[in-house]
Amino acid sequence: MALMAMPLYAVQAFLVPTHNRFSETTPGSGHADENADLKKVLCSQINRAFRQNQTRWSKKLAPYDLETFRRTERHLSSGPVNQAFLSTDERQALVRDLVGAVPQVMAGCRDNPERLYVDYLPENVRQAL
Repeated sequence: MALMAMPLYAVQAFLVPTHNRFSETTPGSGHADENADLKKVLCSQINRAFRQNQTRWSKKLAPYDLETFRRTERHLSSGPVNQAFLSTDERQALVRDLVGAVPQVMAGCRDNPERLYVDYLPENVRQAL
């Protein structure tokens, strides 16, 4: 199947950054409602994206490379409010906490698909969204 014929969600799941996680974006990238959108993501959406990744591609992505986790990481590290009020070290600590919590988030979402993704994020990460 040609890349252009794939659904957008499949293409997004396939694109994985290969460079330093903290230099992935420029300040102010993304749209203003990124955090509001992330707060609405259901666990069932995370579960579906993970299943699709596991069945569609020969090269499997790690759960933390799913689009929602990447968007959350981008918001924590380069969101305009976080950049204005948090130091680089504080933002990097939030990203480390997010990445460290991925197994628990995935387990919580697997067990409770009707819940919101943010319900399973560490408290400090949730507050920074």
